[in-house]
Amino acid sequence: MKSIKLISLLVLSIFLMQSCTTDDSFNSGKSDEAVAPELPPVQSLIMPFTGFEDADTTGLVDQANNRSGATYRNWFYAASNLILWHTVVTVNMALPIASFNEAFNQDPVYAGNGVWKWSYDVNDNGTVYLCVLSGQAIDNETLQFDMHVSKAGGFNNVHWYTGTVTDNGNTGVWEFSDRPNNPRKVIRAEYGKNAAQVAHLTFTNIKEQSPDMGDYIEYREAPGADFDRAYDVYRVQPDDLIEIQWNEAIAGGRVKSQDFFNDDDFHCWDMEFMDVDCE
Repeated sequence: MKSIKLISLLVLSIFLMQSCTTDDSFNSGKSDEAVAPELPPVQSLIMPFTGFEDADTTGLVDQANNRSGATYRNWFYAASNLILWHTVVTVNMALPIASFNEAFNQDPVYAGNGVWKWSYDVNDNGTVYLCVLSGQAIDNETLQFDMHVSKAGGFNNVHWYTGTVTDNGNTGVWEFSDRPNNPRKVIRAEYGKNAAQVAHLTFTNIKEQSPDMGDYIEYREAPGADFDRAYDVYRVQPDDLIEIQWNEAIAGGRVKSQDFFNDDDFHCWDMEFMDVDCE
């Protein structure tokens, strides 16, 4: 494994606050049904993995398995857990996000009863999907969006995902489904910004009857802190919270996991990703 590339299909992975809707641009559509509701930023559904995508990991697997002398063990364990979630997110959300992103290139049509619709085709490696995104104001502070998708010769009008956007576009909850012929909810995405416009984003496994149901990953930012980027990765089995923190500028960081390290301490790596004692 020469290099871990966490960012693949999610090529839009820029930080949440860089393109978020402002109070001035947010429009609930409630006061004037002739005006379509503002689409929430697609970046609010994309989790950045900056700091883990370019490191050379040659030989790190063997070293990670050698607990007595693993030079890169701490960083490798942190990165490995992010890779697992990146795979889950890519498989389940890459195409839905692409379909949502295309709506920004379309003009909505008013369908009556406060509902606006964006209708368009999305081509995924030769497979064409007809996407219909509906948006409406639930009240003065809340917008609801629903995506229905059809595939010629395959399925028709499947409810692919739904989202509720509040607080002038600063918070939102989305639920995504898989298996269009028999859809089931698989991932919940929750995003938000605090008063200082600092962003966070959480993906949760909500697939019923899955042994990993309840697993989640949360991304946060803490400008000015020694470790200004963080992930919490929770695993239902074996009931373990993995805390990953690092400094974006220098790439040094630390990780904590009771299950893996058999203690409650942080374990650190330096700017070269090598294990170091935590200060």
